[in-house]
Amino acid sequence: MLNPLGDSNGDGRIDSVDASQIMDLYSRISTMSAIADAKDIAEQDVNGDGRIDSVDASTVLPIILISLQTEKCPLRNSLRQRNNARQKK
Repeated sequence: MLNPLGDSNGDGRIDSVDASQIMDLYSRISTMSAIADAKDIAEQDVNGDGRIDSVDASTVLPIILISLQTEKCPLRNSLRQRNNARQKK
């Protein structure tokens, strides 16, 4: 089962740990010490461009800064919609 998009460690929250893990994977991909598999891309390609990079980590940072309790967070809602669509596939 896939973790929610942006929740790279599967703890049910999108936080700085997730951003760090995305950056770590990006670093390992950049130095060719890792290859992203389909699950990595499905969970950590937050901006949906088909690759894992610093943009994905940067995309989750505003979610951390904006309270996850508010329904007014457009990034949170966008991720929720993409997760819902992905679960239906």
